[in-house]
Amino acid sequence: MVSVVAFVEGASLTVSDGGSCVAKDVTFTPLADDTVGGDTLFDGNATVPTQDAYAVNGVEDDETTEYRYMTPPSLVMEGTLNSDTTWKGWNVYHVTGDLTIAKGATLTIMPGAIVKFDDGKSLTVASGGTLNAIGTRAQPIVFTSARDDEHGGDTNGDGGTTKADCGDWKEIVVSGSFNANYVNILYGAGGGASETVDAVKIYSGGVVEMKNSRLEHLQRYAVCDEGGSSHFENCVINDAYMAFRHGSGYRDVFDNCVIHDCSYLSNNGGQVFRNCIVANLTTDWQWGTQYGLVQCQNCVFWNKDAKFGPQSLPNVQSGSKDNSWADPKFMDPGNGDFRIAETSPCIDAGDGTFAPEADWYGQPRKTNLMVEQTGTPNAKGEYVDIGICEVQPRNVKSDIDLALVSVTADASATIGGVLNVSWTVENAGTANATGSWRDTFELIDASGATIKLGSYTVSGGIVAGGKRVFTTKFNVPSAAVGAARLRVKVNAERDVFEGMIMDNNVAFAGGTIDLALATYTPD
Repeated sequence: MVSVVAFVEGASLTVSDGGSCVAKDVTFTPLADDTVGGDTLFDGNATVPTQDAYAVNGVEDDETTEYRYMTPPSLVMEGTLNSDTTWKGWNVYHVTGDLTIAKGATLTIMPGAIVKFDDGKSLTVASGGTLNAIGTRAQPIVFTSARDDEHGGDTNGDGGTTKADCGDWKEIVVSGSFNANYVNILYGAGGGASETVDAVKIYSGGVVEMKNSRLEHLQRYAVCDEGGSSHFENCVINDAYMAFRHGSGYRDVFDNCVIHDCSYLSNNGGQVFRNCIVANLTTDWQWGTQYGLVQCQNCVFWNKDAKFGPQSLPNVQSGSKDNSWADPKFMDPGNGDFRIAETSPCIDAGDGTFAPEADWYGQPRKTNLMVEQTGTPNAKGEYVDIGICEVQPRNVKSDIDLALVSVTADASATIGGVLNVSWTVENAGTANATGSWRDTFELIDASGATIKLGSYTVSGGIVAGGKRVFTTKFNVPSAAVGAARLRVKVNAERDVFEGMIMDNNVAFAGGTIDLALATYTPD
């Protein structure tokens, strides 16, 4: 069972000489952090956690201990990392000066970690250095601005008077290796109109492997290659001046990606785009042809306002083929939802020989849906969709089956008090459930209204045929009075692919919970 220790602003925990405090399976966090233990302040989203607003000193901890919104004092947040270093998940790492990963050193960033940069600051991976940022869909790793209060709270301590904006920080420069999965790079690439600043810049010998990631709200260029190589799978580049700058020799490949709301797709050519959607460019497809035209295969191009149309599609370059001009029919691109509808022309129109095994949502690729496929099948005759999402047949099954076996909760609780919950989850499938996923909790009152309690992120997975018991607690919101039922949804955000049938993921606790106002007797 994980315990939560919440601090009011300015408070601290210090273990003096001769004292002892062992913190295992403990989360330390500010009182304003609603993501664990619920909304203790009962103010909704009115307050957000402030970075380093509390202190913990002299505590004996291990890998199960989390320090949320607190910068561990032993970490180097500017200068040079000369030895292997691990940044834990859920922590906020405030980069106050340019930071370099030296030759021979590896920085490993765990799922859920948030890295914030002050104005104009950069992270450099030197030749021979390595940056491993492997997140999950439920716990992505975020690189963002120190002004971004949405991720990691109020790091710059200004009470929310400043907001994150495109170009707040500079770039990630890679001369070594950068391995990324479920990484969000936000509000970077800051520089003037004449500056060549990129969210990810690859120098000679640098290698970038990026999957299931998003590069968004960038002032200048999203990616640049000055002599290295890169491969992007199931990635989104959204709201940037240009998706890709430079490149040569077609060493930079994009498979099943979405490029949206940029001025240009490319500068100087030299990249390969396969099974990609390119939508809502405002100026032109390509600026300059120093390295030839981009190669585009089985891509869909679209501009909603028709500022320029299909007449300039990159179909004439050697290696370009099977591109089309059509509305991809995104679900909700304005809110970052780049799933495609069941009527999208992107369905079964990709090239199956290039597509990754799974899409951004963890769903398997190569699930034939249309009667008449227009793409290129793989050796098994399977077709894939274009873009980051594979639309699933309604009866598709998975080897993983998370089933909610039982739920128990306190029989009564007071408004503002704590409700203890325990639930058991079984993996009834034949494959191990790995990674992390989110379970959600709701109260259903007598009128049928739904009152959200919060969510719990499961990590560690469950082996095939195995069971795990989880416990947590929530603060009861003031809206809930009277008898109510507790409803739990396992894998509510579908972070782990279970197919389309998830009826056994939802269950109620037995009986009702009596929620009453707390009583107070004056002296």
